[in-house]
Amino acid sequence: MPGSRRRACPDRPGRFADPTALTLLRPDEREAVQWVRDGVPPRTWRQRIDYETVRAAAELMAPRTIAIDDAIRAHPSRQLVILGAGLDGRAWRMPELAGVAVFEVDQPATQQDKRERAAGLPGTPPRFVPVDFGRDRLAATLAAHGHRADLATTWVWEGVVPYLTRAEVAATVAELATCSAPGSRLVVNFQSHAASTALGRVVARLLMASTGRSRLTYEIAERGNGVTSLTVTHELEGAPQTLAQVAGEVEGAGGGWAEILSDLKSLLETGSPLYA
Repeated sequence: MPGSRRRACPDRPGRFADPTALTLLRPDEREAVQWVRDGVPPRTWRQRIDYETVRAAAELMAPRTIAIDDAIRAHPSRQLVILGAGLDGRAWRMPELAGVAVFEVDQPATQQDKRERAAGLPGTPPRFVPVDFGRDRLAATLAAHGHRADLATTWVWEGVVPYLTRAEVAATVAELATCSAPGSRLVVNFQSHAASTALGRVVARLLMASTGRSRLTYEIAERGNGVTSLTVTHELEGAPQTLAQVAGEVEGAGGGWAEILSDLKSLLETGSPLYA
């Protein structure tokens, strides 16, 4: 259900409204959003999991979106770059961006999907900057699409940092610094690592498996000399979006159970997580 969490955020007159919301969702993705907006929990287990997932995330995303929108308005720049944009609708819904060069950076496949979804939206679309983060240099690719390093830029990095390692965060910030003129600003959200964060990811995967869209099995076996092995198998044929995330095809996602369990193990044993 990509993008459905922000779409489920209730309109807050004078503070937040997203007219791009339903247009950017496909028909099958709108159902859970409508349940949340109507405040009517469904009865079946699978639908209730969808409802609760979207509802909980929407409660967090509304204030986060408002805070970032306010930061953009408070210090206007001639250029706005949204990193890992996904289904972000700011280029269309924020009148303050009229006359601003808006760039959206994301994986090529993600942007192709976005273009198809946004075809019906009125107004000027952003400049799509497809980036293969494992191969392309961000500054050079942005420049090739018209970004000017001699002009101040507002950078928006929303909902991505929690999925990156410290090294990846540091490398990205260093890259941004090479193409940020004086007066540029980085607007970023992040969360402090805690055991509850790692456990929450495990619980979320287990809940998804319980809906029948995927199948999760695990095997614990003694290997001798005090060594125990854990084998986790998560079949995701019925959950294509989760499969794409685990495969690293979605910006800010990837690694799957190997990273989740390694992160949790490190946190419990040393007090320090593996990921930023």
